[in-house]
Amino acid sequence: MSDEFEINGANALTSDNVKFTGVGSVAAGSSNDDSITSTLAVDATLSAANKALMVAGINFTAIDSANVSQGIVTGTDSSETFEISNTNNAVTVNGMSLTAVSAVNAGSSMDDVVKVATGVQATADLTAVDNQILASAITFNDVDTVNLGGGTLNGSNSENEVYVVNTTANALAVKNMQFESVNAVNGGADSIDSIATLGVAVDAQLTGADKQLLVSDITFSDISSANMSGGRLSGSDEADTIQLTSAGMAANEINFYLINSAVDTQGGDDTVIGRAGVDWTLTGTNGEINSVRYQFKNVENVDVVSEGVAGSAIAETFELGTEESQVIVNQLTLNNVSTVTADLNDTLLGTSGDDVFNVNSDTSVVTNSTTFDGMENLNGGEGQDTLISNVDGLAWIINQASDGVNSLGDFLFSQFEVLNNNVGNLNFSTSIQTVFAGESLTSSDMTLNFNGQEDVIINSTYVGKNAITGNLIAHLADINASGDIDLDTEIDILNVSTNDNRSINATFVQNGDLVLRTVDVGDSGTVILDSAVEGTGLLTTETRNEVNFVAKSVSIGTGKSDRQGAGLWEGVGSAADASQLTFDVSFNLDLEALYYVTPFFPNGAPITSQLEGIESDSLISSQQSALIVTDTVQNLAQLDPAIFESLTPYIADANSIAGADNYYASSEVPSTLDTAQLAALLSSYEPTAAGGVNYDEYKLDGESEEDDDKKKLAKKLSKAGTFVADDNSDIKVAYSESGEMLGVVKDYVFQAGDSLWSLSKRYLGNGFAWTEIAKQNPSIKNPSSIADGQIIKVVVKVSDEIGQILKSAISAGGISKEGNSATLPASLRREVALP
Repeated sequence: MSDEFEINGANALTSDNVKFTGVGSVAAGSSNDDSITSTLAVDATLSAANKALMVAGINFTAIDSANVSQGIVTGTDSSETFEISNTNNAVTVNGMSLTAVSAVNAGSSMDDVVKVATGVQATADLTAVDNQILASAITFNDVDTVNLGGGTLNGSNSENEVYVVNTTANALAVKNMQFESVNAVNGGADSIDSIATLGVAVDAQLTGADKQLLVSDITFSDISSANMSGGRLSGSDEADTIQLTSAGMAANEINFYLINSAVDTQGGDDTVIGRAGVDWTLTGTNGEINSVRYQFKNVENVDVVSEGVAGSAIAETFELGTEESQVIVNQLTLNNVSTVTADLNDTLLGTSGDDVFNVNSDTSVVTNSTTFDGMENLNGGEGQDTLISNVDGLAWIINQASDGVNSLGDFLFSQFEVLNNNVGNLNFSTSIQTVFAGESLTSSDMTLNFNGQEDVIINSTYVGKNAITGNLIAHLADINASGDIDLDTEIDILNVSTNDNRSINATFVQNGDLVLRTVDVGDSGTVILDSAVEGTGLLTTETRNEVNFVAKSVSIGTGKSDRQGAGLWEGVGSAADASQLTFDVSFNLDLEALYYVTPFFPNGAPITSQLEGIESDSLISSQQSALIVTDTVQNLAQLDPAIFESLTPYIADANSIAGADNYYASSEVPSTLDTAQLAALLSSYEPTAAGGVNYDEYKLDGESEEDDDKKKLAKKLSKAGTFVADDNSDIKVAYSESGEMLGVVKDYVFQAGDSLWSLSKRYLGNGFAWTEIAKQNPSIKNPSSIADGQIIKVVVKVSDEIGQILKSAISAGGISKEGNSATLPASLRREVALP
């Protein structure tokens, strides 16, 4: 039969409706259902024996249960195990079921345990006190071990807890207590809680939630940091974010220390964020990338924070992303990439939009704010893409359409529609037709832009008609071609050659002056060279006596280009220094210009030639043979220059002059010169238009004193160039073809060293106006052969004030007009101060 003992007070109880006082002990018996009850809060103290405890000063034995009415249960100094269940304020200890318990003081032993009943998952809360937990609404003190049966441990919000884990599953230590069978830990929202491993490498896995981590099969929440002692970190199947820090890394807002270098982010759209000063290296495997300290795998996104990325030894394709400084490679999206160091076999691929690639060195490309270095394959991708060379000297080679492979320096490129040569000369080679359009050219479906103030050097291996066409603006056009050329040009210098000794047809229509190097179109080729505006443009040579044309037929200024308004040149050759154009033309030369310097034919004149315009002699053609050098001379510089000066004009048989390679030109008549050597010899001597002599520089052997006196007199007379007095003569005024007043006409004594060019420059301020002086001297057939002392007419420019007086006098009438001149009476000289 079971007994119930109701506590009434100290040492007082009621049992079977009998009240007892002064009770010291109660032996309940063997019913297995004896209990203690109380309506008052009473404390209970355990004894070392089972089913024994002291309540209200009474020692109970053989007790099965006790209700202490929110009293406190105190354990012994021996180890006890307190079992809790899902029932609040209930605990089983030493074979007794205690209910309505508010707190348990486990005692001073070092092995007091709180555990849950079988099949029960308990929740325990940490407090601010070590060895204290709150479980089943009971505050347990002096607890050493807690088994939650797969339950949850909650940290305090006011305390920063450190949870120590090891390789034992579901186990941890915190607040001087060991916890077992823990399924989850909530660290506390307002505290800074951490995980430690105390030197034992423990692996951890992210869950996808911020501040949540799975360690030792325990799900930790609200965790701020974790020291894994070399354990591995792996990601979740959700989108995880991992960021490198100075001490390690942070993932999903958890700071990790001493983590293993290998990090597997696993599934989900994961992101790794680098840090300043940390570069990255690819492995060649999809989703893998390494920092200096860590190796990541199964990553989708990496923010390298304006640092560099190095490629692997495996050929990789780096694709531009849609965001600035974004690169996609090996299924990795790399953001904020400053530089990519790649391998030669790697490829840079543009987006589906319009991309711009800047080549800034012979190995580097900048596009989308990222510098790519080392790769040679560039693919613009879809869209209207632009490839820009910012490097002087890189050569463009275009042999295919844009979807084929072409080259810029060492780069191989495709899928670019616009090409820009931004720096320096354009060096361009192609095997397809080329069409120029000012400062650009079109090759297949690509447009190449360049700076028209620089040189254009083109090598075309296209064979046939229209190999190079259009209109070209450049400083120098240096063209090497295999097919025909038809160009409108606005250039300064022209040089043309052919591939494999081919012969081609070349047509040039030049706007403005043009300096020639060599236009070599082959022995059977033809050249047409017209001025774009008829009657304008000077056609001269860059180097005196250099062969300017090699062809079968050459037409200059004839209008054969069939361009409207094109044809006649103003001048061919330089009248200023009497330098001519030099032709190696076998069949025909047609030349039309307002004036020209007599051409030179080093290998003999063509079969037919027609030259139209005012002709002036060149330095070569103006000389009359006074000295003939017939014996072989190895070095003309060894000859005494006085010989040439005293006997000028002179001529040397080409057979007598050895070239640098001792090759002797053949000629049946002494009419051709080794002009390169001769020009070098005489370059320091200034020839006059009439071949004047410097009388002070030489004295021939055997010359008498009387001859010397004659020379001095000749020298004196040669310096007598001056105006003839015209004080009482009528005033003659010269006009240009357009009716502009040029100046007054005066008689002048020509002297050695003068030329119409120098006189025009001296008295009209412009050497190109020498033709106006020539018009005043119709008797002069050859401006280069005017004799020293000959009186000629020159035009002298007057001031604006004098010009106005002359114009008023002409307008008043009563004057004589003839052609482009007007004659005023000598009486007018008293009113104006003429030059």
